[in-house]
Amino acid sequence: MLVSVIIPTFNNLKVLKKSLPAILNQNTNNQFEYEVILINDGSLDKTEKWLQTLEEKNLRSISFIQNKGRSVARNTGFLHAKGDIIVFLDSDVIASPMLLLEHVRSIGYKKGSPPPKRVSSGRLINTYNLQDPFNEKYKIRDFSAAHFATGNTAIHRYFLEQVQEDKNGPFDQINFSIYGWEDLELGVRLSKFKLQYIRSKKALGYHFCPAFTIHSIPARIEKEIHRAHTANRFLKKHPTLNVRLMVQKTPFHRVLWELSSLGGILNEKSLRPILQSLEKKGHHHIAECIARNTFLNLYHIRHLFKVSHD
Repeated sequence: MLVSVIIPTFNNLKVLKKSLPAILNQNTNNQFEYEVILINDGSLDKTEKWLQTLEEKNLRSISFIQNKGRSVARNTGFLHAKGDIIVFLDSDVIASPMLLLEHVRSIGYKKGSPPPKRVSSGRLINTYNLQDPFNEKYKIRDFSAAHFATGNTAIHRYFLEQVQEDKNGPFDQINFSIYGWEDLELGVRLSKFKLQYIRSKKALGYHFCPAFTIHSIPARIEKEIHRAHTANRFLKKHPTLNVRLMVQKTPFHRVLWELSSLGGILNEKSLRPILQSLEKKGHHHIAECIARNTFLNLYHIRHLFKVSHD
């Protein structure tokens, strides 16, 4: 049996030098073979030059000249994948040594048998420690209830083939060409198969998160605006209550984030001294929580309601 691991990357060389060796050195107990398909999505940080120095028999890299987005990157990887089991992994996730083996165990597939109606959702532990991520412990804030989040997920290829809307692959690369929601939208389409989602604690990945800084705020705001645009596309395509709750396009959420930011009074300018002080003291997570629960969520919700028909 062959397992295909699909990893898109964009300007992430520093982390990729840690995450790629981790997924290329998996303990499979000789139960299956695997290939890693890395899609270099137009990186400008010498990723391509570094990849050319690698000699790994189970690594295939595909490079785009220009950045095309995660949907196109993952679709490209899927169209080149030869495995029965498809594992989606982000390039900022450092895999534990038995991540693939645990995904295969969770799926429970044997060559020649019918495709198991299961999705294996691996656990992700967020960490700021790139040098030694494996020492990071699981925290309550690491919990995610998202179905089919492609940071660390496995599924039989049959179901991905069945939900393809065109020849490009399973992800909707027309509506989700910018950041946000492309994996959860695919999960909605997969729901017709009534798949069993298995939370695999042992299929463990360590998700490297850059520490929150004052200088990162403009990029984070831009990401929230992009996420609002794609949220509207998601809701337009699947106008259900479940999706509306996912993207938070409800009167409750609008009031909640307006109140939490005092109608915009608590913004990136007024909170700058507090955030800067927390950053200097090394309290990056606290600073990020404050920013997230005030002006970052407000940017998302205001753009979400501002652009109803994208």
